[in-house]
Formats: sequence, C-alpha cells, structure tokens
Amino acid sequence: MANTKKRLQRAWKIIKNPYIATLIIFFILLCFGENNIFVTLRLRQELSELKKEEKTLRDEMRHDSANIEVLQGDLSAIERYGREVYYLRRSNEEVYVFEK
Repeated sequence: MANTKKRLQRAWKIIKNPYIATLIIFFILLCFGENNIFVTLRLRQELSELKKEEKTLRDEMRHDSANIEVLQGDLSAIERYGREVYYLRRSNEEVYVFEK
C-alpha cells in the first residue's frame, strides 16, 4: 500500500512538470482532438484515391473524345466501330467472336 502511494506521488511529481504536462496535453489533442491525426491520415488516403480516379476518368474522356472525332464524319468508321464493339452484322453475314 505504501509502495503504491509512493509511485503515485512520484508520477504526480513528474506530471506537474510544465514541460511534461504540455507534452501530455499536446499528445491528447493530437490523438483525440477535433482534427486528430487519424482523421487526417484517412482523408489524405481518400484524397489520393480520388486523384487516381480523376486521372483515370480524364484518360477515358480523352480516349472517348478521340473516338467521337473519328466517328463524326466517316461512315466506314461508324460501321467498323459497330462491328467491333457491338458485334453488328449485315443480314447475309455471320459473326464469329474470338476472345483472348
């Protein structure tokens, strides 16, 4: 019992030090405050994922824009695109699809 009391007094003496108390308060705010470190890390991860998704979508938009430009005036390109993507065929043809 006396040993525990001595330990508590010693711990209280250490905590009373203004530098240690400041460090403890800073640590508590860092971990449990409104803008804690865990929320910040999660938000940074989400931001990086969203940036990757944005880059992917922009690349897809460029690719689709290029396809639209090609398809706008050329009827043979429209026919080729319909055959390749949608497997369209003429009435007297058969279409065979080979998958990789």
